[in-house]
Amino acid sequence: MDIKEVVKEFKKFKPKAIALWGSYGMGLNDKFTHDIDIAIYVNKLPTQSSKKPIFSKLSDSNLKLPWEGDFFIKNYEIYEIKFIQCNDIEQKIKDLKKGKNDFENNIAVFIRDTKIIYDTNWLIKLKNKIKKYPNKLFKNNFNENLTLAFRKIHHYDRALNKRAKPLWAQYIINRGTNYLIRTIFAANKTYYGKDKWLEYEINKFKIKPKNFEKNLIKLLKSRDISYYKKLVYEVYNTYKKHYPKEVARILEVEKSLQKIDAQIELSKESNRFLIY
Repeated sequence: MDIKEVVKEFKKFKPKAIALWGSYGMGLNDKFTHDIDIAIYVNKLPTQSSKKPIFSKLSDSNLKLPWEGDFFIKNYEIYEIKFIQCNDIEQKIKDLKKGKNDFENNIAVFIRDTKIIYDTNWLIKLKNKIKKYPNKLFKNNFNENLTLAFRKIHHYDRALNKRAKPLWAQYIINRGTNYLIRTIFAANKTYYGKDKWLEYEINKFKIKPKNFEKNLIKLLKSRDISYYKKLVYEVYNTYKKHYPKEVARILEVEKSLQKIDAQIELSKESNRFLIY
């Protein structure tokens, strides 16, 4: 389908901008890419009744899919349409500058990693606004994620070895590795975006652990806690040269928490022998 036809129809919603996102937005579409993602930035979200005639006109056939969103099919290609409220995304950018990371993915996916196909200069201005990674966001993301990654060493050991709960252990290790990946993004002052393209992003980074991917593969295959510890300490050792104050603070927090953990374990062990 000619993308001009899509733009012409969706301009009826009076958008501030229209852009490709996902694989096409990043220019990473390949032979496995099976859908075209389009974001439409509007002041007011359209109703189903206002969308129906436009989707019907663009689509070869109506297809009801079992998840939230708007889709149409043309020439055997699926078009996924995402309507985004402008004031909502503007507020999220303000929150990022204050160090709030709740909507970091949204900003990366729907602002940074987009290819503009129609704009009233609104989207290009937002792209310029987020070019510099906010310092408050760096501090919050780096400190929070590396601290949580350290915590998962204790949690993983307790789940897998002490409680013999492999499903819980798997969940913990997934969270732990995600915290480490987010730490790597924060250290490189880059918004954490779409999970599908993490390797692509990390390969571009100047400051990254050398053996992270190798140890991650070993961890996923073996579930051996020693490989998770290697991942954590490799990230720690990589970034303590660049951010010594932040890393030192994180390690002090972890040592304090380890003492608390040990005291709790000792207290529980002692209470086993008490008779009430």
